[in-house]
Amino acid sequence: MLNESKAYYWLSLSGATARRLNAILSVYSPMQIWERLPGDIKLQNAFNGRADKDRAENLLKLRNLDAIDERLYRVKKKGVSIMTRANENYPKLLSQREVNPPIVLYYKGSSECLLYENIAIVGTRQATAYGRDVAKKFSGDFTANGICVVSGLATGIDTFSHEAVVDNKGKTAAVLGGGFDYLSPYSVSLAERIVEGGGIVLTEYAPNFFPTKFSFPERNRIISGLSRAVVVIEAAERSGALITASYALEQNREVYAVPGGVDAVRSEGCNKLIKDGLAAMVTSAEDVLKDLRIDVRAAKKAALVLDVFEQSIYNKLQEGTTHLDDILELGFSLSQLTTLLINMEMRQIIKKQAGNYYSLVM
Repeated sequence: MLNESKAYYWLSLSGATARRLNAILSVYSPMQIWERLPGDIKLQNAFNGRADKDRAENLLKLRNLDAIDERLYRVKKKGVSIMTRANENYPKLLSQREVNPPIVLYYKGSSECLLYENIAIVGTRQATAYGRDVAKKFSGDFTANGICVVSGLATGIDTFSHEAVVDNKGKTAAVLGGGFDYLSPYSVSLAERIVEGGGIVLTEYAPNFFPTKFSFPERNRIISGLSRAVVVIEAAERSGALITASYALEQNREVYAVPGGVDAVRSEGCNKLIKDGLAAMVTSAEDVLKDLRIDVRAAKKAALVLDVFEQSIYNKLQEGTTHLDDILELGFSLSQLTTLLINMEMRQIIKKQAGNYYSLVM
């Protein structure tokens, strides 16, 4: 039986861009297109445009419920779910006209996390240690506030952001630039961790769609479209992250950028966004949360959930600023203590002072 959701899915099989499909859907409903397409030359021409004469023909060939059900079954068999604009759980932010919303989303995981406050973190694939640490710190702090962190599952800043959320038992949304069939081995592993943690991996492309140089920029509009704000961490002057920032501005989202050194090539894009007044400069997740008027008290409360080793360090630092050597006397090895201190720094529980001294933040 035909319903609106199946009609949306059918339309997605035409190969037309989201922009063209949304233009047509501003005039006709999916059900009207199903009924009128066979005999409406004007409507057929609207699908074909000037570049591709096969789109309307493709739809007419697939105007068969059994064929549609068979395709849906093959997608489901791969463990992929489908959400269309007819579904109640379709994200409201994404449905805004400025986004050119995809009419179909393929996903694995829980779509409920898209109902959270969403903030995107994007940046270069060739991240430095500075970018990695900043991405993990921002993501960890956003997670502590119940924020769903949105990114693109690419190497570099995207991956560090997703990993930090998963490590902190939070929710993250990863938006793909192609179909699920073409994930790299490491991306498959990270995607599985995201899904297992209650997050979501999604794309507007069918599982067998091979990513192209055009599909990744299109993916970026979804990253910003899902989010209240976009944070750019390390972006070169021609970085794809700047495309996401551009989409965010078109979509009336807030844009923030983390500054880098004046001679840091991988921060040229961030520094220019700030210099040109296109992004607000931020140096902490708290800056973003305060500007968006999101209560930051949850992060500070969550940061004090300590394991037995962290608690012993915390108790020691309650006595005052303490040197690394004195903390080592608690019985840690140097490598174990270094890992603990870095983790506590990222969660803004402690801060490192000059000369290997440490003190409490709170």
